[in-house]
Amino acid sequence: MKSYRLLLGAGLLLLGLQGRADLVLIINKSNAVHLDAVQVRNIFLGRSHYFPDGQPVIPLQQVPGSPAYEEFSRELIHKDDARLRAYWSRMVFTGRGLPPRVVASAAQVIDLVAHHPEMIAYVPADSPGLDQVRVLRP
Repeated sequence: MKSYRLLLGAGLLLLGLQGRADLVLIINKSNAVHLDAVQVRNIFLGRSHYFPDGQPVIPLQQVPGSPAYEEFSRELIHKDDARLRAYWSRMVFTGRGLPPRVVASAAQVIDLVAHHPEMIAYVPADSPGLDQVRVLRP
């Protein structure tokens, strides 16, 4: 019985991973900055407004509810959609920050980042046009 539960658990885990879209962080090609997960989290939570080299940063996010948004929020920000919305409600209400700008598609995100060195975003790893930007793995 114990091995049956173990197999069932492993099967459910694999099914959960099948729907995941691998994400990459992207920045402008002219930006040589290196970021760790904490720095990325701080940028996307409005706690940091600058890249480590002192240049201003503007984070872009995918549409809330999209698979990329859900994965990024869960895996890197460590908040589900409800907690993230509550967080931003508090930040806006207290005047301490605004959420990242929402962009409708990965193609638009890539185009914006390619033309603006201050922008950072995340897109699915299989998005076309990644050669226009610098790709960072989260």
